[in-house]
Amino acid sequence: MSIASCRTNAWNALARCACILLSLAPLGAFAAQAIDFRVTVGGNVTLNETENYSAGGAASASRKRVEGGVAWDLVGGVAPRNATISITLSGATSAEAQVVAHTDSGDLRLTRPAGAPDISGGKLVLYQRAAGAITGRGSLKVKLAVEVSSLSVPQPMYGEAEQTLADQPGGDSVEFPVVVNLAMGIAQGSIFVRPRTDFAATASILPGTPLSIVSANAGQGAEITGFRVFSAGGQQIVGFRLGGLAELPPSSPGKALAVEYFNAQFGHYFITANPQEVANLDAGLPPGWARTGQSFSVFTAQGAGLTAVCRFFSGQAFAPKSSHFYAPRGLGCEALLPSSPVWAFEGDVFYSYLPDDAGACPDGNVPVYRLYNQGQGGAPNHRFTTSVATQLDMLAQGYVAEGLGSGVGMCSPQ
Repeated sequence: MSIASCRTNAWNALARCACILLSLAPLGAFAAQAIDFRVTVGGNVTLNETENYSAGGAASASRKRVEGGVAWDLVGGVAPRNATISITLSGATSAEAQVVAHTDSGDLRLTRPAGAPDISGGKLVLYQRAAGAITGRGSLKVKLAVEVSSLSVPQPMYGEAEQTLADQPGGDSVEFPVVVNLAMGIAQGSIFVRPRTDFAATASILPGTPLSIVSANAGQGAEITGFRVFSAGGQQIVGFRLGGLAELPPSSPGKALAVEYFNAQFGHYFITANPQEVANLDAGLPPGWARTGQSFSVFTAQGAGLTAVCRFFSGQAFAPKSSHFYAPRGLGCEALLPSSPVWAFEGDVFYSYLPDDAGACPDGNVPVYRLYNQGQGGAPNHRFTTSVATQLDMLAQGYVAEGLGSGVGMCSPQ
């Protein structure tokens, strides 16, 4: 999507003006698509219409209107790749002009490859891209909402995310994911996906000041760039088809450092790979936590063979103490997922390989030992360490080993 520079119309040489050009890339090889347009100037809606077109076709021709000092011009209707709306304002007061467009592709069938494993409890991720070159008092907000339905699940599943582009040097672009958590028991052969993209281009127009918000450059616009499907364990399953969208290949996961902290008052250990949490704890927020000097590497994104690691929080269940618990999917996470009255699920926070039944990790990875304090001090707590010496020390203090083999709870990349 982009917003073009403006020109005053001949009917009013003194007019303030804004020309907003929405370039909407097709979502894929769909049979049909609808785009809703709404133009608002100074809080008043001056255009509210729907255009429909088939793949490769275009919607109706130009229309113009002048009402109450506001002129809008829908030029050329809606083609599969772009639609142009020009707004020209007259009068002596400033105003906010906004063009809102909504695209809805209809239901797309998600078709799995032969022999694919169950995706119940997994994720569908769609990726939205927006690009332009914002050069003035304007902004562009893009939101993608995704609905997934299946006859085998009583309620639809939803996911949405949005990003706003504002003026900065050079071209402006953003790509962001939208995650839909797939329900348990979802049927593999009857899954339908409905993406809807909302665009809002907003300009602040001052009296007597022509405005250029975004230059419309070739190759820029907004589109869904592709999708991925993941199992409940966080592993991408390849070979799916979803309308005309591209299935993206497995990504190369990055790494982060899970840093360990200790609270002497609670007698609790805590790890985090979240940069903001690390910065807060190092700054004493909340107070009482200090680095132990231990840490280990984790993967920050899904990849082949990797499993998501869940994080839970005890809240007020053991007040005044609280505790976090980490467990990979397939090695302790699922037991706490169904609405535990004690442990609140905080999401999948990083990724790891699982050890085998003997506790051995894949080549290039080292064991992370999981130790449980057995509720000492009135509240549960776990410690995670790659140090055998630390593991033995904690066992001597009354902790017990949890996990596979000699107590391996996950694996850490070297």
